[in-house]
Amino acid sequence: QGEYTDVLREYVEQHGVQGDAVLAELGAGRALSAQLGHRNADVSRCALSAVANLSFVPAARAALAASGAPLKLGELVFGADTPSLHMALAALCNLAQADASDVATQLMQVGGALALATLLTHADARLQAQAALLLGQLSTCGPFAAAAGAADATKLLAKLLHAPSAEVQANAVYALGVLSAQDEAAARSVEASGAVTALTRILLGNADAESKRRATLSLANVVRGGWRSVYNMGGFAVLLVALNVGNEGVQQEVSAAIAELAADPTHRRALLSDVACVSSIVATLSSADGCTQQCAADAVLAFADEAAAREVLYGMSIISHLMRLLTQPADGAHALRDEARASLLGTLAQFAADSRYCDTLRIAMAPLSDALGARHDGVARNAARAVANLAQSEANVEALNAVGVVDRLAELLTSQDAPTQECAVLALAKLRPSASLASRFLACGWGLSLISLLEHDDLDVQAASAAVLGELCVDVRFRESMLRDGALQTVVSLLSRGQPHCA
Repeated sequence: QGEYTDVLREYVEQHGVQGDAVLAELGAGRALSAQLGHRNADVSRCALSAVANLSFVPAARAALAASGAPLKLGELVFGADTPSLHMALAALCNLAQADASDVATQLMQVGGALALATLLTHADARLQAQAALLLGQLSTCGPFAAAAGAADATKLLAKLLHAPSAEVQANAVYALGVLSAQDEAAARSVEASGAVTALTRILLGNADAESKRRATLSLANVVRGGWRSVYNMGGFAVLLVALNVGNEGVQQEVSAAIAELAADPTHRRALLSDVACVSSIVATLSSADGCTQQCAADAVLAFADEAAAREVLYGMSIISHLMRLLTQPADGAHALRDEARASLLGTLAQFAADSRYCDTLRIAMAPLSDALGARHDGVARNAARAVANLAQSEANVEALNAVGVVDRLAELLTSQDAPTQECAVLALAKLRPSASLASRFLACGWGLSLISLLEHDDLDVQAASAAVLGELCVDVRFRESMLRDGALQTVVSLLSRGQPHCA
């Protein structure tokens, strides 16, 4: 029997994959599996070698698993010599590619999780790598992952993140990512093992793109959206690496974290000290993923709050980016989300408020006019803010009137969104609408909105409403209508309160 098994092993070794395929077709897997763990050590060793070779044939894996090979191989893991362990683990890794759940179930019958966890501390680096890989493959099965956690596999894998062997390190990264993906408790266990620090180090220190991608995915599974802890370890640099190499889900999470951090002045200034980081975020505005693009737009809006940041952004041609995005079709394949559009318009408003850039933004007037007609309150509101800021420059007032923004702004006076109304009237006051528009204001009922805004809590809004009414009341019909609607009483009431803005 030993000689027959030896012949099969030699046949496989001599004929390579072709020989494996022949044996698979002949159903040799079941016969060979039966010889694993044979009382005759030579028979068992030859069978193990043949099974290991046969496991490289995809067509043979299902038959091997069905014949109970994983169970027999699992028994061999306890106490076998190093060469036998290499073969057993290689076979198990191959079989797990076909049906990880079946392999995991069979191994659990013989304490396979504990055996693999023990092998993580073996002196042989190749065995460590194989054990880590197999743990990752089988931990997609919940019960096996729980058993691995109970065997302290998480802590042992975390230690392997510092291993000198690149293969060991890579497989440990993979296994920790799979374990963390199982549930919240598993992720917390991995985080408690100190893996976040080590994974961050790998992400920042490894030049290999695939290694960075694996580390990013594992980190995503560990932190489960809480990228602030990763930021605490590696700053914005590690977040930007993750943003560049992660999948869409990771990009969404990381970009959201960056936007949140950028909203804090302290973190924002830290980021602004690294121009390359800011440039990466600006580049993310072109992301095909809507959520990622939106978060990038939110981050840029936060940056634009700083005068120094506006200078940096302007040097990166941010205005060109804004114009390209704001003028692309609203119904295209990669159309902007309304929230992202609102943030970009908010950024434009910030630049318009800066005297250094106000007179250079005439290119934005047509897109702003279109945005004023948007149904989304945030879009219309920020467009009105941008118009109001642009109108601070006398040179821009005529150009804004020429593109028809007054009508669009007047329509916003009837908006159900109070902040949008406020921005609209502030912009109108700066544009000083001509009395020739009075009849249109009457026909559309916009005059009544102006009267109601005279009683607004904000003095600037009151003053703006009074200013617009003053411009339009040059028209006799408009003036008479406003008198009938109680505008005079409201104005007199404001004057009696001694409010100089409205006076």
